Amino acid sequence: MYNIVLDNTDNLEKIFSGKIDSIIFDTTLMRKGGEKTAYELNMRRVAFKNMEYVVTIARDITGRKRAEAELRESEEKFRALTESSAAGIVLYQDEWLVSVNPAAERITGYSKDELLEMRLFDIVHPDYREVVLKRARARQRGEPEPSQYETMIITKRGEARWVLLSVGLMSYRGKPAGVVTLLDITVRKQAEEALRKSEARLARSQKIARLGSYDWDLVHNTDEWSDELYYIMGIRPGDVKPSLEAFMRFVYPDDRMKVHKHLDDIFNKQIFVGGYEVRIVRSDGLIRWIKLDGEFECDESGNVARIFGTVMDITERKRAEEQLSESKRQAELYLDLMSHDITNMNQALMGYLEIMEVMQESGKIDKVLIDNSIEVINRSSRMIGDVKKLTRLQAGDVIRKEVDLCTVLSTVKARHSSVPNRQVTINYTRGKDCLVIASDLLEDVFDNLVDNAIRHSTGPVTIDITVDRVIHDGHWYFRIIVTDTGPGIPDELKKKIFVTIREIAAGEKRERRGFGLYLVWTLIDYYHGKVWVEDRVPGDHTKGARFVVMLPVIEK
Repeated sequence: MYNIVLDNTDNLEKIFSGKIDSIIFDTTLMRKGGEKTAYELNMRRVAFKNMEYVVTIARDITGRKRAEAELRESEEKFRALTESSAAGIVLYQDEWLVSVNPAAERITGYSKDELLEMRLFDIVHPDYREVVLKRARARQRGEPEPSQYETMIITKRGEARWVLLSVGLMSYRGKPAGVVTLLDITVRKQAEEALRKSEARLARSQKIARLGSYDWDLVHNTDEWSDELYYIMGIRPGDVKPSLEAFMRFVYPDDRMKVHKHLDDIFNKQIFVGGYEVRIVRSDGLIRWIKLDGEFECDESGNVARIFGTVMDITERKRAEEQLSESKRQAELYLDLMSHDITNMNQALMGYLEIMEVMQESGKIDKVLIDNSIEVINRSSRMIGDVKKLTRLQAGDVIRKEVDLCTVLSTVKARHSSVPNRQVTINYTRGKDCLVIASDLLEDVFDNLVDNAIRHSTGPVTIDITVDRVIHDGHWYFRIIVTDTGPGIPDELKKKIFVTIREIAAGEKRERRGFGLYLVWTLIDYYHGKVWVEDRVPGDHTKGARFVVMLPVIEK
């Protein structure tokens, strides 16, 4: 039995002395064995048969007391996180602001006291109030609404600022409350607008950054994640118990050492290097980039006791950076290819013109020189056409469709069989059922291969084109072989003439063969095929080249 009241004994004196008739209060009782328990005592004086009694109802409130303590601790943690956050964080109940952090004061220009006298929607730009209000009320009713979106606010000075809102629900002082994180993205929006004018495609690829938070209490070995952090990981809040081990399971394997090194710096050097970036693998298998920022706190002994901060999804920014790098590499490659072709064509044209100038004095100009000059100009026009085709391909404007390969090869043979002032023999026997998935540009592949065989040879040249079906890597392909009797390609150059943009960026050297072969490789890769070059006579490259093109078969 409980026989000792540890606190609030003055209330007992009042009720038993008759100073009051009833009272309800919390106290702590202790059993004979020394166990302490929190109770709520409901005491009332009653009269019965000319006697007065004190009737007491005792209710065990230990669980409630523990919950109140945990709530206070949670609010303190939340308050500490919001105080240190670079993002504005506000809580609202019944549309009125009930808690704001310093960042919210900085972003809005209002003081804390001023904000606590305002409704959430008072700071929203008039053009967006209806949307924000509609979403907030729907969310409080439990209806699905976006947890993150952009909107505009009006500061105290009347300035319009863009913010990224992350919204959710929580309990605050025992009542439901909306929690709103405001990230000022005005500068980013201005940069995006400037970028959109000069790089429209790049601007379209950029997406809104998403922001989550974490709080790791090392003393009590607890970890808390915000709802948004769960969403960044591709899971629902509560699907996994927050912990370092749970987080590391999402980190891309090659990036886990970076996280461990960062933690070592915190624990051993007490240095927090903010803004480091790693990849994660979401629960749906998607790979995303995140940026981690935060702070840590130490206990009285100087040991790290708590680490807290934010996690931002920066995948769209990383993609935009990669696109910029890809565009730069592509531009440099185009410049290299074009300078090579233009230089060669200019030299040839200048040579022809110089000879014609000398012959003009005699009044006789060789028609071959005129034809060759015209051919150089035509090659220049074709190169411009190749650049446009590559641009279409990279812009996604080239549609793959069913193409009759045999018809394409017949057309190419007919086009190149009659070359002015050259003896060209092209051997090709048309087959049937040669359907592949390609595009209208498939003709350009074989046009370039045949044209190169003619241009890079002197005197008579024979070109053989054959088509057969083969199994390669477990799949059926059409194997198209274009063989010529030209000067051939030395072994050290065979692997370099089809080097890709990424291989060039990695330091690979390529044979400068112009736009034509680059267009060939790009198109065949787009058709999920393969292309390479061999010796016509194995072991003797001087006997001519043998280009092999593999295109997937369409079975009918």
